[in-house]
Amino acid sequence: MPELKPLRLLAGDVLYQQKDHADEIYMIKNGKVKLNVDISDFIIEENKSAFLQDYISGNQEEDEEGKSVGYQDLSFPFIQYVEGSYFGDCDLLIPGLRVFERDSTAVAWNEVHLFVLSRDIIN
Repeated sequence: MPELKPLRLLAGDVLYQQKDHADEIYMIKNGKVKLNVDISDFIIEENKSAFLQDYISGNQEEDEEGKSVGYQDLSFPFIQYVEGSYFGDCDLLIPGLRVFERDSTAVAWNEVHLFVLSRDIIN
C-alpha cells in the first residue's frame, strides 16, 4: 500500500497511448476511464477497401468549413473501467507478441482519481 502513488486526471486527459511502453498498473479510486483501440494500422496494412486508399492519399471529403471529414478517426471504445476497477495489468504482465506495449489508449471519461503501481515495485 505505501508504494501506491496517487494520480488525478480531468475529463478527456489521456493516461497513455496505444503502443506506449507499459510500466504501470492503475487502480481507480473514483471516476471512469475509457479504453479505445485504433484499428487503422491493421486495416491500412491490408489495403482492403477503397475508402482507406482515399484516407491514405488524403482524398477525404470536406464539410462546409473546409474541414476534412469521414475516415480520420478509426479509434473505437471497447471497455470502460469504473470505481474499484484496475487496468493495465495485462499489458504489463502478459506481453504476448509485443514486449510491454499498450494495446489501447486510456482516456479519462470524467475527473478520475487513481492509484498507480509501477512494474519496478511488482518485480
